[in-house]
Amino acid sequence: MMMMMMTTASRTGSTGLAGSRLPVPGGIGGGDIDGLFGLLVDNLIQLLVILALLKTLVHMPGDQVLHHVIPAVGVSVIFGNLFYAVQAWWGARREGVHKTALPYGINTPSVFAYILFIMLPVYYLKFDGSNTDEAWQAAYAAGMIACIGSGLIEFFGSFVAQWIRASTPRAALLAALAGIALTFISMDFVVRLFADPLIGLVPLVILLAGYFGRARMPFGLPAGLVAVIVGAALAWALTALRHVTGVTWLVNDAANLREVAAVTESVGKGGWFLPDPRYVWPMIVDAFVSREWLTYLGVIIPMGLFNLVGSLQNLESAEAAGDKYATAPSLMVNGIGSILGGFLGSCFPTTIYIGHPGWKGMGAGWAYSLMNALAIGLLCLTGLTAAVEAVIPITAGAAILLWIGVIITAQSFTASPKPHAGAVAVGLFPALAALMVMVGQAPYGPGSGAIEMAPTTPITEVAQQGLEVDIEPDIETPAAGQAAPAEPTHRISTIQEQLKRPDVPDRNTRTWLGFSIHGLFRLERGMLLLSMIWAAMTAFLVDRRWVAAGAWSLVACALSLLGVIHGYAIEGNALHYLIPGLDVPAGADRYPAWDFAIAYFIIGLILILPTMLKGDGSGMPLLPPQIPPKGSGTKGLRWSGESPPPKSVMDDDASTSVSPLHSEDQAARLRKQALDGEDLEDEGEQEDRVRLDD
Repeated sequence: MMMMMMTTASRTGSTGLAGSRLPVPGGIGGGDIDGLFGLLVDNLIQLLVILALLKTLVHMPGDQVLHHVIPAVGVSVIFGNLFYAVQAWWGARREGVHKTALPYGINTPSVFAYILFIMLPVYYLKFDGSNTDEAWQAAYAAGMIACIGSGLIEFFGSFVAQWIRASTPRAALLAALAGIALTFISMDFVVRLFADPLIGLVPLVILLAGYFGRARMPFGLPAGLVAVIVGAALAWALTALRHVTGVTWLVNDAANLREVAAVTESVGKGGWFLPDPRYVWPMIVDAFVSREWLTYLGVIIPMGLFNLVGSLQNLESAEAAGDKYATAPSLMVNGIGSILGGFLGSCFPTTIYIGHPGWKGMGAGWAYSLMNALAIGLLCLTGLTAAVEAVIPITAGAAILLWIGVIITAQSFTASPKPHAGAVAVGLFPALAALMVMVGQAPYGPGSGAIEMAPTTPITEVAQQGLEVDIEPDIETPAAGQAAPAEPTHRISTIQEQLKRPDVPDRNTRTWLGFSIHGLFRLERGMLLLSMIWAAMTAFLVDRRWVAAGAWSLVACALSLLGVIHGYAIEGNALHYLIPGLDVPAGADRYPAWDFAIAYFIIGLILILPTMLKGDGSGMPLLPPQIPPKGSGTKGLRWSGESPPPKSVMDDDASTSVSPLHSEDQAARLRKQALDGEDLEDEGEQEDRVRLDD
């Protein structure tokens, strides 16, 4: 997520405000100020997103967010920042070298995943049109359970992180993450930017110039900070110009209008807000006892694994930059921070950020992490986050979040072996289906989507939605002396009724804009797990590891039988999982995934049995091997490390079979990489490799 910092520091050679001077081991240097700017801006944008999404989507009152959620988030960030600062300080004093603390903060993809796929569905399942408080409290409790669950996975996973990473193709872990980044992070914020171009597009270009073009910003400031400052300044200036001229299109979104009175009011509401376990623990206990949290294991488990493996990769990145930290304690503290935050009222896990080499290149040491803890504590525990929200519109920081989504998506392809690019692409489809489901549900009102529509809506407004819905005219005869309505109103049938339309016997032909509603729901259920499963199966098929691919298919078979993926029940407009032990409303129609279970079982047998019967494990006899002919040259091919490389690379004359341009030393290196299961790539490519954290 913090790719931006590494890009500006490591690739431009910038030494920041402090110049090239490094502090003495364990000391404080000017580079810590540079590091603070980058880390604080990123965490600040996450706080603004949390405020905006919880208030607008989950309908959580602003005071509740500021008094309970934000302080708990702050404590979890403070805890990790302090640990990693002390860890770096102690290591520097003990080893007598300059060490940079591991960057740490709120996990961006988890913010969107937990709000959109856990808290929002819970809110609409509980909301009956009037019980807003009950609905947001249930959603809040579900978010806290998810945060605690993610922390537990990170904590206990620290003991087996290396095994998880070795046994799961990188494409499987990154594909689901890329799906969230592309659809629910990038797409949301690119729409915001283009909705108000005078505020959003200038910061976007500044960010792209700084991070893609490596342009140096004034005074050596990070591009993200400059983009936020410029965006906020434009919002204030355009608001004033709109008031003076009356030209409304200068600021299209009212949320971007800035008012001095709002800033004054938010500052006046400040105080000292500490997390209150007595307030949140009863909610957590009730949510846990209800067992509804089982429904969302399909989100919690993958996100926990992403955080775990991403943090492990970032530890390796730090070691490559010269700062070696103990793996298990670093990962355990990462998990403890999320658990602590969850029990205090946070819904969002924390993580070790990518970009450690960038901070080290700036000359940052341990103090930037300590200073970030103090700054975040000041913002989160005093209510000043609301004042920052009043000063900086979310559109001003949207370019940073768009950048995060873009870089996550791009690196999901570049950080995976080249032959696995197709596997990453396959893993994107469940996320695309989930986005279409969310957009398609919206016009049906409470119980399904984020956009509410009245039960009776003019037919022209329905048509503007572009949806193929069942419209029933509701024609009323006007009373004597009353004029007829300008346009008759119509009732939008529920999704449940759509799937049972008697005039369309085949439910797969009941569509939204030509897309099967039934097919979209089945692809959306268990979206993150489906992304992992299909990306892993595809990657293993590319590597001709038939048994491994078949094993993943059998895992999908089991999850289908358990109702974690594909199966669903629908009551009105509300979707439910069909997990054993969970109550499903009596009036709901059930669509179990038994057909998927059978299909996955057959696929598993097809992939596993022929190889096992052949005995030598050399491959599926049903498919011919696709190995480059000897001497044809294989430079540019990269093996995933999940299977032995083609024999042509292993031959004694590999120096010629790999490429006639390779020297004997290069050929020897390539042979060693192949034997070790490493990617075959040039040294320049290795230096440019960038790993993704969250």
